[in-house]
Formats: sequence, C-alpha cells, structure tokens
Amino acid sequence: MNHFGKSFIGGRWVEPRGSQVFELVNPATEQPITSFRAGSVEDVDAAVQAARAAFPAFADTPVP
Repeated sequence: MNHFGKSFIGGRWVEPRGSQVFELVNPATEQPITSFRAGSVEDVDAAVQAARAAFPAFADTPVP
C-alpha cells in the first residue's frame, strides 16, 4: 500500500498540518489502496492564498 504524506501547495510539496489519516479502499476488492494525511484549516488557507496569488498570471495565459 502506498502512503502519501505531502500536499502540493504554492508550487511545492509540503507536509500537511492535520493529524487525521484517511485510507482509500478499492470498492471492488475492499482492499486498501493507499492512505493519506488530511490537511488542516491552515493548509486550506495556504492553498487558497497560493491560488489567489497565481491567478493573475494564469488568467493572462493565452488560449492555444
């Protein structure tokens, strides 16, 4: 089983500040696929701030 422990926020991988661990289960076999640590309110706030900071440059990106 894979264990993913980081969140991609602001262009870099960071350790989530939450302590709760979730397990993802394959519904067909009911076997665990992976587990991951939940982000905290602070992680969500950091992700929203990063998205807001990136939006102006992204919005100016021409459509191919």
